[in-house]
Amino acid sequence: MSMTEHPFEGPRSVSPGDCVRLRPSSAHAGGGLCEVVNVTADGVVARLDGREHLIEFRHVEAVLKKPKAS
Repeated sequence: MSMTEHPFEGPRSVSPGDCVRLRPSSAHAGGGLCEVVNVTADGVVARLDGREHLIEFRHVEAVLKKPKAS
């Protein structure tokens, strides 16, 4: 199943189950992809290296969403 990439446009543009691409300057994964577990007022809780991390929104560059079931 392929995912479609969208620009990050704030907390409402990302949901649990999406993946996010982090900015290359981010200390988290150095710009890698990670799966979103939860969205908080401060950022996304994402799974990296088998652990969950709070990542501030300023580090998120894009959101990858799974296609909606039709």
